[in-house]
Amino acid sequence: MAAITLFALLFIAHPAQANSSLPSVKTETFNYALKWGLMLVGNATLKSRCNDDTRSFRLEGSSTWYVDLLFPVRTSVKSTCTKDYGQALSYSKRYREGDRLRSFNVSFDREDNLARRNDRVNKINSVLPFNRDLLDPLSVFFAFRRGRPGQNLIIPVCDGIRMVWGKAEYIGQGELSVPAGDFSALHYKVDLGDVDGIFFTRDYTPYEVWVSNDKQRLPLKLEAPIRIGPYTGTLTGVLYSTNQ
Repeated sequence: MAAITLFALLFIAHPAQANSSLPSVKTETFNYALKWGLMLVGNATLKSRCNDDTRSFRLEGSSTWYVDLLFPVRTSVKSTCTKDYGQALSYSKRYREGDRLRSFNVSFDREDNLARRNDRVNKINSVLPFNRDLLDPLSVFFAFRRGRPGQNLIIPVCDGIRMVWGKAEYIGQGELSVPAGDFSALHYKVDLGDVDGIFFTRDYTPYEVWVSNDKQRLPLKLEAPIRIGPYTGTLTGVLYSTNQ
């Protein structure tokens, strides 16, 4: 059942449509259906907010009621980065799998170039120096908005303990149908190494990501080829808000 956390840790509404006025949008709310093979096992909501100088992200995921009878999963991941998606500022994760609880937060000090991680369950603090701009395991999924269509991406990613070179290899372009609608999509293979982020990457990478082929780069679908069958999350709807 750890597979539920795999996507409930990633990544409402009405059918998603291209939004030509994206710069004026303050908040985007994405809904996802999480499936293990053909079975719906959970749901997730990802919210992105544009602030004056920063961008904040929040992901909430939970297993379905019938999965809860055997192995309840609840996940909350938060992240903040600079407005240009260039540098992580904070990252935190809290999740429960059955009786297992994990909770930690990371702050990225840009003056001292230090990532400070506080594990609130195990009472362990750690400090990791860094010497370049980097993103955390959640905000990095919006880095597709920085690149050009068809471009491979290599971006430093840090979880407060490890820093790796996250890689997104461009596979191709095609049409993709998800519950939110039909899209022209860009297809990538993503590898975030062994960071302890929103995925158990040691077990489940590389995985595949599809984003919309427009300025929004909407995260449409993710698929992880785990041993017991494909685990997927697909966009079911997106809501835009121009309010603060």
